[in-house]
Amino acid sequence: MKKSNLKGELQFENDQVCVWKTLVQDDELLTLGQGSQIVVGVQSGQIQKLSPQGESQVLHIEPHQAYWIGDHQIRSCQRPIEVMVIEMKSPRDRLLPSMPID
Repeated sequence: MKKSNLKGELQFENDQVCVWKTLVQDDELLTLGQGSQIVVGVQSGQIQKLSPQGESQVLHIEPHQAYWIGDHQIRSCQRPIEVMVIEMKSPRDRLLPSMPID
């Protein structure tokens, strides 16, 4: 199980989610823990998303927009960037109930 090194201000927690406000630095990898993670930009900037297999992707973060992180590690590309991190605790990591498709 991957252990989180997330530091920041706890905003909300219940049995399904934990929401943190944190500053993503450019000089350290932020490990978000095991399971599904979502980042919501508080300010604009770029973060690098690193997969467990070593693949890298740059995300252009905009305020109030949500970005799927999954089980990746992240770090800022240029300067520290403030984000909200939503960590799913549910066993299936679902955000929405299943909906029938017509």
